[in-house]
Amino acid sequence: MTSWESNYLVTVGQFPDPFRGGDVREWVGGDAGSGLPFRESCRFQLDFLIAEGLTPESTLLDLGCGCLRGGVHFIEYLSRGRYLGLDISETVVRWGINHELGTPECNAKWPEFVVSDAFDFGAFSKTPDVVFANSLFTHLPADSVTDSLAKLRRWCGPSCEAYATFSLVDADSDHGGKGHYCGGRAAMTYTRDEVATIARQAGWRAEHIGVWGHPKNLIAGDVRQQSMFRFTIPGADE
Repeated sequence: MTSWESNYLVTVGQFPDPFRGGDVREWVGGDAGSGLPFRESCRFQLDFLIAEGLTPESTLLDLGCGCLRGGVHFIEYLSRGRYLGLDISETVVRWGINHELGTPECNAKWPEFVVSDAFDFGAFSKTPDVVFANSLFTHLPADSVTDSLAKLRRWCGPSCEAYATFSLVDADSDHGGKGHYCGGRAAMTYTRDEVATIARQAGWRAEHIGVWGHPKNLIAGDVRQQSMFRFTIPGADE
């Protein structure tokens, strides 16, 4: 057994699995509003990152990887050992490995998975060049978002870039209570200024991209769903 085979999935600590049964695909958001078959519904995530400079030799952290709805495309594209996936549900991750990715692809590409409820990035064997968090912070309160970004900043290298989506409002944001992946149903909305403040407190600089190809970008309303931000690490002279 290789070191990868014995450590490709690590669970850090003991905590309740938030997935309580049912349809795994629906629990992670189904087809993301695309109307496409599930396996093709999140190809746009890879297309976006390639346009932003992702290459097969990049190391990517898929933060909130779930059952690998987007991960199957990342793993196929990236070179061996270049995919890192972190999630809070071991059940959902294992389901994704077995039913979405498949053992042959897993054995060929050597992805690493960490299951954690506290963003234990240090359990991975390497650090990423790129971090991607789609539809994660849309379900987390501000203190959890700040905690994840602060821990990420301390762990990753100075050239790392992160991309994350938020549900945006112009005013009267609401990000209290428990979101979907924490056992609740509260909707988490933020203003652009709040995202910028969270980023600054955690050691990042936030740039609003906005529309990036997510089907929910096209939904009209007071809440701009899945609006994309780029996070970079300020230089020492800033």
